Amino acid sequence: MYNHSDKKQVKYSLEQLAGGLFYHLRNKKIEDISVTDICRYANVSRRTYYRNCESKEDLIVYCTDFLVSKLLGSTDFREQDPYKLYIGFFLYWKEHKEFLSLLYKNSLFDLFLKEFIEICNAHMRYPLQEESLKHSGDLELTRRYSNAFVVGGLGQMLKEWTAENFRHSAEEIAGSILFLAPLKIAAAR
Repeated sequence: MYNHSDKKQVKYSLEQLAGGLFYHLRNKKIEDISVTDICRYANVSRRTYYRNCESKEDLIVYCTDFLVSKLLGSTDFREQDPYKLYIGFFLYWKEHKEFLSLLYKNSLFDLFLKEFIEICNAHMRYPLQEESLKHSGDLELTRRYSNAFVVGGLGQMLKEWTAENFRHSAEEIAGSILFLAPLKIAAAR
């Protein structure tokens, strides 16, 4: 687990350490990257590394938390057009395609997906879902599984898109999932 402190120095150290890890992930497998390699690139001590994280994977979780939180904070979930929400989602991740590609190339994408799903399930509430859930029996149970379905599906789509080296546009990917709209209508009944 990484250090979740809001102190500027902690955030700076984690950013530098994550930068060191991702620099080396361009040319090495994660198991071949030493803590010394990361610290040397980040220009921080090993003590700083161990004060702020327990493993190299913690740095991936830190980056994922940062990026997903930024995405959720910048998304207007009041948007009533799912197509626009999906386009925004895929455009955001296209801006971070090197991050996703390095994770995929190094067989670390599932670690990203686990954290992505966890964060989204904990924090994602949007009116389109709320409208559909009004008619369910156990609202919290339905919300949890509905989120798992949406977020898990989007995460797997990101993985597939990354595997294909972002061959399709965000608009094409968003359009490919609009067939789910009838499910929303059926769930509202």
